Amino acid sequence: FDAMANSPDMSNQTSSSWTHTTSGSNRYLVVGLSGWDNADSLGNVNVSYNGVAMTKLGGAQANNNNNAVLWGLVNPATGSHTVSVTTIPSGYSELGGGSVSFTNVDQTTPTGSIVIEGGGDGSVNIALAAGDMGVDVLYSGSGTQAPVIGANGIQRVNAHLTSNAEKWMMMGTEAGSGTVTMSWTDAGGSDYAQAAIPLKYASGTP
Repeated sequence: FDAMANSPDMSNQTSSSWTHTTSGSNRYLVVGLSGWDNADSLGNVNVSYNGVAMTKLGGAQANNNNNAVLWGLVNPATGSHTVSVTTIPSGYSELGGGSVSFTNVDQTTPTGSIVIEGGGDGSVNIALAAGDMGVDVLYSGSGTQAPVIGANGIQRVNAHLTSNAEKWMMMGTEAGSGTVTMSWTDAGGSDYAQAAIPLKYASGTP
């Protein structure tokens, strides 16, 4: 783990931005967005860092459903730069997220297979090799408190929507080996979407 940043509340915006600072070697940047709208999805949203387009890694992105989507960028510029989110559908009801950067990530094959949950229990299983790290993004749409990450995870982003007190957009990380469960619990909540992906360890680095 290198650094994190919360997004602003992007509900009902067509574009938005925030600042993220990266450092270190073998860098990789992940942006997660999550939310809900009664008509549109995040399927056509574009994300860039320092003017460089990020690659959509995938996620839950169906119309009229909970969305949770991840983007990635190999070797992002060091220092403080702007994460830009554009082409958000006009009037998208609930939207937030953030960015998390990492070091010692394989620069040729940085990620494994993404795992998606469209609205179940806030829990997914991902496959990690030794040295890998999982990163996820969560939408929680009905809880009275911030979701709490599972025992072996670390919360990195908490983008609580100012426009609606029960809407939470979270990101977390978890290390491990084999099948690793990335999970969240939310007091009173059962309205979720989640996407998680392994980041691959750059072999030979300390």
